[in-house]
Amino acid sequence: MTESSIQHCIVIPVYRHFGPLAVVLDQLDRYGLRCYLVDDCNETPLKDAMAAELSRRPHVEVLRLEIHGGKGAACVEGARLAHRHGFSHAIFIDADDQHEVADIPRVLALSLQNPTAMILGNPMFDPSAPMARRFGRIVSNMWVWLETLSFDIKDSLCGFRCLPLDPFLRIASGCQLGRRMDFDPDIAVRLFWEGVPAVNFETHIRYPPQGISSFDFLHDNVALFRLHSKLFFGMVVRSPLLLLRHWSHAP
Repeated sequence: MTESSIQHCIVIPVYRHFGPLAVVLDQLDRYGLRCYLVDDCNETPLKDAMAAELSRRPHVEVLRLEIHGGKGAACVEGARLAHRHGFSHAIFIDADDQHEVADIPRVLALSLQNPTAMILGNPMFDPSAPMARRFGRIVSNMWVWLETLSFDIKDSLCGFRCLPLDPFLRIASGCQLGRRMDFDPDIAVRLFWEGVPAVNFETHIRYPPQGISSFDFLHDNVALFRLHSKLFFGMVVRSPLLLLRHWSHAP
């Protein structure tokens, strides 16, 4: 893959976060990247709720989903649309203003230097981060290190990442990826299994005091438990190849 063939865009799944999304779009304007907003069947359509914001941004396109599918489903549909429009890589970022948009130049630079890799955010939390979310992240990461037999993926749950779309969509067409918060570790592990290297970057994550969380403590934790159970057995089948890859890259 040559540098001239690499084309980046932004994909943002949107469910209820109209207020913080306007702030995110203001920050994104300076980078001039094509941006796909995936309206995950919001009660008020995104185009109606943010008509003034969208009308002054010709580089922003809205994809409306008629059935609420969750974050994972929205990311897959956004990736498919971006790929149809000729983009090779998508930077995924959340609509709730938790992610550091100013890190996008770093993400672009890392992706250009490592065009076959997934570029994954490694969160640096401020004091506003709930302790339960921090603990849950540690547990999920430990599972991912076991499922990949590697520490290459520093954090599996951060939604701020850049993914190469060809392998992403091949995986999405061959299996049912996690549709909720289980999507982020699911696609990261499966990309790793397919030989896509992980490049990590540290990024600040904030939890606004009046933020709207789409995380459902019961349903999302159940989904994550099911996911890691499934991925564990997938690792067992692939363990010889994973170990061989690890040994071949050992110094």
